Amino acid sequence: MKFTFTLALFLSAQFAVNAQQVFELSAQVISRPEMRRGYLTLPPPNANAAFFVSQRSRLNAAFSNEKIKLGLSIQDVRVWGEEPQSADVASFGLHEGWAEVGLGKNTAFKFGRQELVYDDQRLFGNNDWLGQGRSHDAAILKMKIGKNAVHLGAAFNQTKESLFGKSDPVDNYQGLGWLWYNRKFNQEKFELSFYAVSDGFAADGTLKSNKTFFRGTTGPLMHYTSGKMMANATLFGQFGKDAFDKTITAFFASASLDYTVSKKFCTSLGYEYISGNDPVRTKSNETHQFNTLYGTNHKFYGYMDYFLNVPKDTKGGGLQNVFVKFKYSPSMRTDLAMNAHYFLLANKVRSASNSLVDLSLGTELDLTATHQVNAYAKAQCGFSVMLGQDALETLNKVPGGLASETGIWGYFMLIVNPSLFKLEK
Repeated sequence: MKFTFTLALFLSAQFAVNAQQVFELSAQVISRPEMRRGYLTLPPPNANAAFFVSQRSRLNAAFSNEKIKLGLSIQDVRVWGEEPQSADVASFGLHEGWAEVGLGKNTAFKFGRQELVYDDQRLFGNNDWLGQGRSHDAAILKMKIGKNAVHLGAAFNQTKESLFGKSDPVDNYQGLGWLWYNRKFNQEKFELSFYAVSDGFAADGTLKSNKTFFRGTTGPLMHYTSGKMMANATLFGQFGKDAFDKTITAFFASASLDYTVSKKFCTSLGYEYISGNDPVRTKSNETHQFNTLYGTNHKFYGYMDYFLNVPKDTKGGGLQNVFVKFKYSPSMRTDLAMNAHYFLLANKVRSASNSLVDLSLGTELDLTATHQVNAYAKAQCGFSVMLGQDALETLNKVPGGLASETGIWGYFMLIVNPSLFKLEK
């Protein structure tokens, strides 16, 4: 309390000098009990369900004036019971730590550890469902030119400080660069975003090479709104080289239609295609596997997360996703939703016996209910079912998982987001 009072007194004195400054201290605590028997992978026969409680605790600080913005977020992510009582375990980590410097009325430079979130999080998202989320060490030049918004970003990763040579990062890109362009037309009825992304990876260890291979991803994302309807379309192409020195020729396409039936009810229908390899036609020195980069796949490909990493989770075969979604809001504070996905491979893959499996993978149903308890707290519960087909057994992450065993997953989540302290004009 003494520290808080001293901090408030100091900041009050500063605000007396410059009333345009804003400082806010906030927190977030998320607790999520889960039951899993078929999450991520089909269950083996007679498998018992797993139960656990995970928690994220974050402390956020933000400061801004007419010249700069600062953001700081530290977090602890744990499963209840993984840290013994009375243990001295250093567990807090830096989720975000960035500064944004104004370079003029319509230009700013942001650098440091930060979340990258663009549009619907198809290619860049914070993956907030995960306890740790996702953030990048990067720098961005932001420009606003009339109705046009342009971001130029770059990142370079190393595992440690070195005196000579290079130290390639593990399980991460070595370099990343991107351009994001956005504009709204026709009284904001039509919105266009365009991406040009390049990321580089060290050669896979099996190649015994010091080369860095670069992959490129480019294309538009579009939204058009007319009355109660919104049409969405995305088309991305991917090219360059992967970490195995294979030539990439891949693409992603999606289209959906959202319709607001009433103030309480809306629905969505869509289709997505992620290219993959043909086991017969694809040559050994090429790949057609499209990678969704750094997006939030939990949002798009079913809440049971069977396809978080599409190239790996489909054994390179690619993915088709036919979906229909319904949302009903009986009150201003309560939402009920049902999502249904029908998954297929984009290409057949080979089973352990070297035979080609069917395209059809299965159907997933996701049911969720969300209630805003008060201004600071929200409760959500969900239940999901995976009705797998034989082809899904070939992709299974756990040996012995069978399509005849229905996958189930349920959770309850309480999210608390209080503002602890704020000073502003």
